[in-house]
Amino acid sequence: MSADLSERAGVLLIRLGEAAVILAVGFILIKIVVHIERKALERSPVDKSVFSFVKNATKVVLWIALFLMILQTLGVSTASLITILGASGAAVALALQGSLSNVAGGIITIIKQPFKAGDEIEIKGTVCISGIVDAVYLMNTELHTWDNKTVSVPNGLLTSSVLLNYTRSGLRRVDKTFSVAYGSDIDRVKDILKGVISEDPIFVKPPEPVIGVRGHGSSALLFDCKAWTRTGDFYNAGYRMEEDVKKAFDEAGVEIPYHQIDIHSR
Repeated sequence: MSADLSERAGVLLIRLGEAAVILAVGFILIKIVVHIERKALERSPVDKSVFSFVKNATKVVLWIALFLMILQTLGVSTASLITILGASGAAVALALQGSLSNVAGGIITIIKQPFKAGDEIEIKGTVCISGIVDAVYLMNTELHTWDNKTVSVPNGLLTSSVLLNYTRSGLRRVDKTFSVAYGSDIDRVKDILKGVISEDPIFVKPPEPVIGVRGHGSSALLFDCKAWTRTGDFYNAGYRMEEDVKKAFDEAGVEIPYHQIDIHSR
């Protein structure tokens, strides 16, 4: 009986020693992994809130794995514990389904980087929102509109909607339509529009502008004038084109007709 107890005590001591070694080695490895992860995150454009979330989540997962290894080394069955952890995780995930969707959307947005702070974007989904990106957080993205309203968009909505980024390419096209009288010379009108575009440095080439007759209106010929400008100049370029074309038409004597209806009587 005494020999049996001694043998059990010896086995227990061996297991305790092994567990202590696993704990020490695991502690060091966790420190190394977290340090490497922190350095990698610091070099990436990850938002601080996501940085903290990823770091803490990694530590929790690694410590749980280490704890289970120590229990197995001590001869404790971990099957029931793993089952309980799985069930608890499923329950928590179900309760936090919407929040987790936003967290996942934030992580996906930061990894894929469809936009960055300062970009003008438009979201087309269950709701339509446009504005300038201020910051990307773990659960939401903040924008401000052109009239300076702050908009908070859940990240889950971003990943499930069509996203337009107006800034990334660096150029945008200003599309305008102008009306002239039917008696106007088409080639002359096109030359005037080309002159307006070429003389204003706010418009860039290449790409070349697109100018031509769009259609025949009820009382006027319709000309399309499409020219490229830098993204930051888009709105000013639109105003400039409208003003400069009106002045050029006036100087050249090109008539801009009013809407009219001809009535014939017998």
